[in-house]
Amino acid sequence: MIFLVITVLTSVLIIVSFKIFGKLGVNTKQAITYNYLFGFAYGMIFRQDDQDLLQIVDTNWLLPAIFIGFIFLMGFYLFAKSTQKAGVSITAVSAKMSVIIPVLAGFIMFGDAVSGLKVAGVGLALTSFYFIFKKGGDKINYNYILLPISLLVVSGLCDFFVKYVEHHYLSDNVLLFLSFVFLSGFIFGALINIANSKQRNNLISIKGVAGGFVLGTLNFWNAWAFIKSMNIFESSFLFPTINVSVVVISALIGLMFFKEKLKIINWFGILVAVVAILLISLENGN
Repeated sequence: MIFLVITVLTSVLIIVSFKIFGKLGVNTKQAITYNYLFGFAYGMIFRQDDQDLLQIVDTNWLLPAIFIGFIFLMGFYLFAKSTQKAGVSITAVSAKMSVIIPVLAGFIMFGDAVSGLKVAGVGLALTSFYFIFKKGGDKINYNYILLPISLLVVSGLCDFFVKYVEHHYLSDNVLLFLSFVFLSGFIFGALINIANSKQRNNLISIKGVAGGFVLGTLNFWNAWAFIKSMNIFESSFLFPTINVSVVVISALIGLMFFKEKLKIINWFGILVAVVAILLISLENGN
């Protein structure tokens, strides 16, 4: 259970970090890119395997690690772009609704047990996102509707591919695998920044590197605990529980520390989310 708690708490802190970055004037693109560099460093420092790095090219998880690093980066970028163009509410709902992909994969591909209680819990979890993010005056720009749809697909695929690699390829080299996921993300991010940058200060700054360190620390331990959790819990329990918990805690933090007001319908969504977590948890005996 400790790995699940770490996953949820670090996920919440990542969201809070982006909120604080905006107030401190941190270049978000730089922070995202350098977060992967620090994540790679953490993996290399804390890994306990004795595998020769030159032999990594022969591992069956290297290409998946490179691909996952790329889609992780694209997920970050899509979230930022969709927020700007399609609106905050529909973007948040799309990101969280992506849980349907790994949950269905858990039922179909990974042998998760199907029961009426669990299906009801997953259904309530998905329903809760709508109410939690419901905004009375929020308008959707349908010219950019492909952005949140793409975010939903990419976010869901991120979770699915990590679960697939963990299920089929990983044993005791989780940290080494994560290291190369983060290295891949950093290389792709750096190349994109270089290609799109017209000024040197858009490539590196003290605030950007500092933000990358904070984000990289949280992101690395989040990914590590997430993969550890996959060894313990079924996908149909893990993904809804994490997503709903993150949404509920983030909403409460927004209310208490950032003075973000919630409407009655939002609180109703939080209540539905709590019920969903209880249903799924009771079914799994956790």
